[in-house]
Amino acid sequence: MQKTELSKSSKEAELFFSSLGDMVKVFSAVASEDSMKIFYLARDGIESSTKAIQELELTQKRYYTRLKELLESGLHQKEENAYTYTALGKICYKLGMLFMETLNYSEQLEMIDKVRKSSSMESAEKVKIISALSKDALSNLFSMTNVLDTEDLLSVRKVLKVVDSYEGLVKTVTECFDRAEEQIRIASRYTPTAVAEKVQDAIVRGIKLDWIDGDKTNLSNKLGIMKLVFMNPKAVINFYQAVNDPNSDLRFYSNLSYCFMIMDRKFGAIEIPDPITGEFLFAIFFEDPVLSEKLSQEFDKLKEKAVEHPYKELARKFRKIKL
Repeated sequence: MQKTELSKSSKEAELFFSSLGDMVKVFSAVASEDSMKIFYLARDGIESSTKAIQELELTQKRYYTRLKELLESGLHQKEENAYTYTALGKICYKLGMLFMETLNYSEQLEMIDKVRKSSSMESAEKVKIISALSKDALSNLFSMTNVLDTEDLLSVRKVLKVVDSYEGLVKTVTECFDRAEEQIRIASRYTPTAVAEKVQDAIVRGIKLDWIDGDKTNLSNKLGIMKLVFMNPKAVINFYQAVNDPNSDLRFYSNLSYCFMIMDRKFGAIEIPDPITGEFLFAIFFEDPVLSEKLSQEFDKLKEKAVEHPYKELARKFRKIKL
């Protein structure tokens, strides 16, 4: 493989190739079953080779040949009257135990791969299943090692934030509105006033906004927004301009079961609702153009089924109001 084929940074590629010889040497030293047995036995130190040969049921030739390779690789050292791990050996021992522990969860890991590759499940469904697996069977392994995280399981480039409260969700979404540069596509079953107030600001900045409203129960918030509009004449103008601006498209879809958002075609967010109550559980904000594109395709499907938002008719009535 050429360096130019690597997707990682050039610095990482340089480190990889400069260490390649040492890596091959270490892997070769533990590549056989005999080597692995000797390597494992040295965790407490091998004080008697004769006893080790008997315990491992090896011939002297096989034992000393593999031991020599382990010594030359830098994994083992002769210390006083015993063969012990070097600092490198201790680290490789821990990595080896991690690998063995990981193999115990091969069925769960295989299931995660199948879920990720499934073409019949929506993104939110995949997140639910993978999150359940990682929280249950794999939680101890992941928390102990920090080797696999949400990014690895979901195959996203970068998880930016995970919020576990509705207040945190609203705050983060408002921050996204402030930071958007080109486009926001949001399908939401909530109508938080704080986010609604950001709509006009975003449109004034030239942000293209597609909003599918799925909030059919949170009427109090909608009334709160309308109250603000009627109490403030300027707000009426802003409301009319926001809803009818060429850069905005507001629609309504009554059966929205979860929220998601795509920003600037590379950032996204998915809400994970409680599978029993349907209430907000947590949300994941990430950076990944591929996954964002998939969410955008789901948005297009919803948009085809959505209807004109009632706010549109209300905004048209404001046209006759002279302020």
